[in-house]
Amino acid sequence: MGTVRTEIRSVLRNDLVIISEVGYQAMNQIASDHFFQLISNAYENRSLIITSNLGFAELGTLFASSSTASAVLDRPLNYAHVFPIKRESYRIRTRMVPLL
Repeated sequence: MGTVRTEIRSVLRNDLVIISEVGYQAMNQIASDHFFQLISNAYENRSLIITSNLGFAELGTLFASSSTASAVLDRPLNYAHVFPIKRESYRIRTRMVPLL
């Protein structure tokens, strides 16, 4: 395993980077900074798909500081096509046992 910079370069060799389940876990300052570096380096250079079960207002609470959250969200949203899906989770729906 290399440095953060090396790992980010490795990820960004791909034309499309998919980041799934953003919001599953809050980030400390170091994780927030690394995530910002990834998004910042991908900005205007790579295509990103980011998925989350949280809304934009809730995503801001995941980062260690509001300024990092703002910077991270600002970059991809500048060119984003947002597809909000407000439905029940397919995985949960298919696993629920009907009540008698």
